[in-house]
Amino acid sequence: MRKKLIGGAVLVVFASATCFTCSDEVKTSDNFVIQAYLYANEKVKGIKISSTLPIQSTDTEPTQIEDASVILKKGSTDYVLQYDKISKSYFYPGTLDVKPADYFELTVRNKSRVASAATRVPPATKSLSLSDKFIRIPKIALNLGTRDQIAFLFAKARITATWDNTDNELHFVAIENLDKFDPIFPNDFPAGVIGLFRTFRFVSAPDRNNTYSIVGLSLESYGRYRIKVYRVNKEYADLFENQVQDSRDLNEPPSNVTNAFGLFSAFASDSAFFEIVRQ
Repeated sequence: MRKKLIGGAVLVVFASATCFTCSDEVKTSDNFVIQAYLYANEKVKGIKISSTLPIQSTDTEPTQIEDASVILKKGSTDYVLQYDKISKSYFYPGTLDVKPADYFELTVRNKSRVASAATRVPPATKSLSLSDKFIRIPKIALNLGTRDQIAFLFAKARITATWDNTDNELHFVAIENLDKFDPIFPNDFPAGVIGLFRTFRFVSAPDRNNTYSIVGLSLESYGRYRIKVYRVNKEYADLFENQVQDSRDLNEPPSNVTNAFGLFSAFASDSAFFEIVRQ
């Protein structure tokens, strides 16, 4: 979920916006867009190689390229990535350590075009802590007092994550359910009300804050959760902040890819754990 939500917007920026300013050399039919993110201490997966969208196209999403040659290089070792038809992305099937300060090179060949990029994994998020290890939510039932109960829980049933961000760097937050017990909202609860709280995403947009409020009612069920706070690499930070430019500005967004479009970047996180318990 994290890669889809955070990376998807970036892919669209390159796949659509770049065609306004394409040179003749870039317009050739074998051009492509790279969306490649590495996460420290996580498996290498979710790397997408996509076709570009011509300005006159009515398609909303680019076509994924399944037969590209995708190679990651760390030090003197090459790691050949494989294509997964289910996720429509490339991954490395073996063990490939991704650690803070590691330097990686990426080479992608599609037909006659060869593109390359490089990135360094940033340091992990510093000093992550939670204001509490538990979010306490009593059983919720439909009755005359439900409205007041929901308003109270929305305001009070939450904890705050904090971390050191003295350098004012971009971070984003991802929350993962480690086990599922009973749902917080019962099955007979109005879907429209539940939907109001589900708008609090499990993956936040990157920002330069050093706090994040975890709203208990926005999560699905009682049980254990892990929060990861990712430090954003400079390449991604430049692109993310470039997206706020005027839509009439047709300049190409930042890219660290040579001979294609897209972005190759890396993230590193720290984790903390909390639990939603029935009070």
